[in-house]
Amino acid sequence: DMICIFGIRELLKRMNLETAVEYLEKNGWRRIERKRKDIVVLQKETDEKFHQVIIPLDRELGDYCEALESALEEAAFVEGKPPEKLVFELLRKSNMCA
Repeated sequence: DMICIFGIRELLKRMNLETAVEYLEKNGWRRIERKRKDIVVLQKETDEKFHQVIIPLDRELGDYCEALESALEEAAFVEGKPPEKLVFELLRKSNMCA
């Protein structure tokens, strides 16, 4: 296995966002259509609780990394896994880490 030596923020900047969205959709998250095209809103219901994450698509946004990090932390919590594990799964699917 190749070891990724970038910081987490650097990895988030390089993540394939469409891969992340597809992964979440395959895991039961539902895309909510919005007029804004610079974000993707995904929702999932579990045990009568309602969860929502907002995936920013515009890497030029000032809070891009913070917003993506927050979305992935919430998704990881709902999926019952550590955020780092979800991030590395998504990076692997993005062909960033072998």
